[in-house]
Amino acid sequence: GEKHTFKLIEDPSGEPNDNAKFSLSGIRLRTNEPFDFESQPTLTIYVDAKDRGKLTYAQRVTVNVLDANDAPTGLTIDNDSIVENQPTKTVIGKLSAVDPDATDRHTYKIVGGKDMKRLLLRGDTLSTNDIFDYETEPLLEVVVRVTDSKKLYADVTLNINVTDVNDP
Repeated sequence: GEKHTFKLIEDPSGEPNDNAKFSLSGIRLRTNEPFDFESQPTLTIYVDAKDRGKLTYAQRVTVNVLDANDAPTGLTIDNDSIVENQPTKTVIGKLSAVDPDATDRHTYKIVGGKDMKRLLLRGDTLSTNDIFDYETEPLLEVVVRVTDSKKLYADVTLNINVTDVNDP
């Protein structure tokens, strides 16, 4: 039946802590900011408990951050150029998702861009669906949606360079 008051204090041994990321409200520990499992999976605080008789007990407490699905943040392509006058279905490059969840699976879909109908996506491979001419169009633009296994996504604009060759 004893009543206690709690406060965050510095560790007497001088060890660093994450007290600034939390606050205490009565007996409730509250966060002051969002946490990210990928960058810091555990946090450490130092808590002092005091009873009515002014007796205290201090202890280091570890707070575990639970992992949650993060949306993809972008994508890359291993080759961003195509030589002009290549036949349709010529492979341009392979896409890779940029995602804080390194083991997540991804799908890709063309969702926009001025050249969306002139390019194809099969799985993670971007190919041509037209023959391109450097002199009339040296740069192609397509918007690709990368979606993770939990249906979170990012739309990314890719610019594909058309490379000039000597025309007959």
